[in-house]
Amino acid sequence: MSAVTICIGPMNATSVRIPFTVTTLPCQCGVWKSKSLVELIAYQRTRSLLRTVNASSGNGDVNVDRAGGPVKASSGNGRVTVATTRGPVNASSGNGDVEVTMDAIADVTDDMELSSGNGTITVTVPADFAGELDASTGSGKFYSDFPMTLQGRIDPQHVRAKIGRGGRRLTMRSGNGDVELRKK
Repeated sequence: MSAVTICIGPMNATSVRIPFTVTTLPCQCGVWKSKSLVELIAYQRTRSLLRTVNASSGNGDVNVDRAGGPVKASSGNGRVTVATTRGPVNASSGNGDVEVTMDAIADVTDDMELSSGNGTITVTVPADFAGELDASTGSGKFYSDFPMTLQGRIDPQHVRAKIGRGGRRLTMRSGNGDVELRKK
């Protein structure tokens, strides 16, 4: 097993993209380990640095853990897991589940988009989350822990709704999996 040390913010880097062949990066903010898949464990030294973490893999899982700000994560053929103390998050997988947990969401109006061609999407947000939801699934089901005001027609595969006072748009799309919005 190899390990790579990565830096997300302190050395004027705005983001980190780690190719599969990297062995070492000279900074001490986090650690990347590979177990025949791409795993990214991201740390940020201070919460005042809201730099975007970019993590991607063409053919492996992507795991971003303990990010201190916005995250963009994607995999062409693997599971994408993101945990951040302060979102927003945009994540996608061509052929895997997408699981996102946000302890808080930054006071910005950035929309969030989560998608999977062939997997379940599970998003866990703070209990005070407010936004405009656009969720769809080709052959799965939609689940939500939040009360919402439906907009448009009732369709079991496509839900448009307002949560709380509304605000940023949260788009969740799965071609062949469930779509779940959970309360933290």
